[in-house]
Amino acid sequence: MKRIVIILIVAMLIAAPAFAAAQKIGCVDLLEVMDSSTEGVKAKAEVKALADKYGAEYKAKGEAFEKKRDAFTQQAPLLADDARGAKEAELQREYIELQQYRAAADNEIQKLRNQHSQRILGEMRELLQKLGKDNGYTMIIEVNEGAVFYYEESIDLTAQLLKAYDASKK
Repeated sequence: MKRIVIILIVAMLIAAPAFAAAQKIGCVDLLEVMDSSTEGVKAKAEVKALADKYGAEYKAKGEAFEKKRDAFTQQAPLLADDARGAKEAELQREYIELQQYRAAADNEIQKLRNQHSQRILGEMRELLQKLGKDNGYTMIIEVNEGAVFYYEESIDLTAQLLKAYDASKK
């Protein structure tokens, strides 16, 4: 029985390189393509512009709130209890509105980022399928999402995908 197991192990070790040689495997870094492609750069700029717009609006609203709060802090000792309570309630409501504005802005920014990512990844997926089929690849692996700890640089298709993606957008 031991002899049969040893023979099977030896046979598998001998056959493994032959099997591996028949496979053509490539890998790609989609994050690099998304960051470096013309579409990715445009998408990033659009997201940044929206974030800057919301950031400036939030800053202005925050500064206005701070002025109101500082003014209230100065006036609070002079106000009657009911007036002070009403002003505190108003400031609390404005603070909540400010936080809701920020959350809504962050949500809009993330929504735009996701839309661009899904569109670009979908387009790259189509290009990778064509690249794999046209060049006889058995498999193409994404290096960031998979558990790829090492790969030979010669199988890296990132530059080819970047070039093909940019060319498809011209």
